[in-house]
Amino acid sequence: MHATDTSTFPIINTDAERYLNLGAGLFRLGKSQEAVACYQRAAEINPNNAEIYYNMGVALNRQGKSDAAIMCYCKALKISPNLARAYIEMGLAFNDQGQSEEAIACYLKALEIVPNHASAFNNLGTALKAQGKTDEALMNFRHAIEFDPELDEAHINLGCACQDLGNIEEAIRCFRNAIEIRPTSSEALCFLGDALLALENTSEAITCYQHAVEIDPEHALAFCHMGLALAQQGKTELAIICFRKALDIDDRLPQVYCHLGNALQAVGKREDAMICYGRALEIESNFIEN
Repeated sequence: MHATDTSTFPIINTDAERYLNLGAGLFRLGKSQEAVACYQRAAEINPNNAEIYYNMGVALNRQGKSDAAIMCYCKALKISPNLARAYIEMGLAFNDQGQSEEAIACYLKALEIVPNHASAFNNLGTALKAQGKTDEALMNFRHAIEFDPELDEAHINLGCACQDLGNIEEAIRCFRNAIEIRPTSSEALCFLGDALLALENTSEAITCYQHAVEIDPEHALAFCHMGLALAQQGKTELAIICFRKALDIDDRLPQVYCHLGNALQAVGKREDAMICYGRALEIESNFIEN
């Protein structure tokens, strides 16, 4: 009878951890496919590590493979049933598939495990808002901020919900709070610009859009909305430049073609305007915008 050399077991675990850490590093570099390969190798070595399957799920979802990601989260939860963040990520994967009820169930399960989980409240609010339940969504965004006042995404979502309910002033406060937390949030700056524009504060709205595109030069909607604000000021040629810039970034936005068409028509370029309207309808056949 041979004695068992137990010193070999830590080596196995160390190898799994090494692949896990390598995968995490690759994922941070944006190499999700290579990260998945590392996680798969780690799982072969140690199939009982929930963290491996959790990370693999996150990387797969980044690749748009939500079904495979959900399978990984299920494996992680089978090993570690109280891994709340696995429920949250699984909810995001279901949300990507348009399965809002399944997503909501995941967020509620996460909150059963961690009742003060700010991200779970925030994501739950987002799913409820997508269902048209804005009042319920607003309540959950407030809970998220209560448990994590520095969660800028929750402030943005609360602002959007307030704006949907017609409370523009509170929406502006929310967006300003988000910017105070994260001054480089081009998203919050763009939303703030939209809210200011709704109150006809055109000049300040334009300033917000300008800051947004300085931070993120690829923010197509910020260019589009800046164009709308400039058009309201009668600066049609500058508006046209903004609309064209938005389309240089993303040429699949029918509303931008429509706005560009309106601007071109305003300066007497009717044929060019008709081309823009036609392009909008090619992208979305039932698209109509005044």
